[in-house]
Amino acid sequence: MTNDVGNSTTAAINLTHNDDNGLRTLSGGQYSIQVDGYLAVEQCVAPPIVMEASHAVRDVYAVLGTAADSVVQVQVNVNGALYCALTFQPGATLSTSVNGNTLSPLTMGAQVTAAVTSVGQTNPGANLTVLVRL
Repeated sequence: MTNDVGNSTTAAINLTHNDDNGLRTLSGGQYSIQVDGYLAVEQCVAPPIVMEASHAVRDVYAVLGTAADSVVQVQVNVNGALYCALTFQPGATLSTSVNGNTLSPLTMGAQVTAAVTSVGQTNPGANLTVLVRL
């Protein structure tokens, strides 16, 4: 502001109340990769999802229908390169969540796949769903 006294100091405030999720593009929705049955270590557990348009990612997480008896690790890949890693603790059915602020946008034509890199020993875990929320 400028008045008779002179220029005031500058400052910034957030008026949108969404400090950690950024401004939403309203493209919304989510993509899910689903694997039915018991888990096994695999490079690609389902056919790739091809992005029809570029999207900013809100977060990525996964859910198990049946928990495993040891750590289960899942990698989400974009165009064959690691995008993020998700971990299920023993007995948990909800994985760690990766905030989209730390991830690059998914570009049009990108192929998103999931790989299982470790499973439980006696009970490997079952019915995996990987969710990419936009």
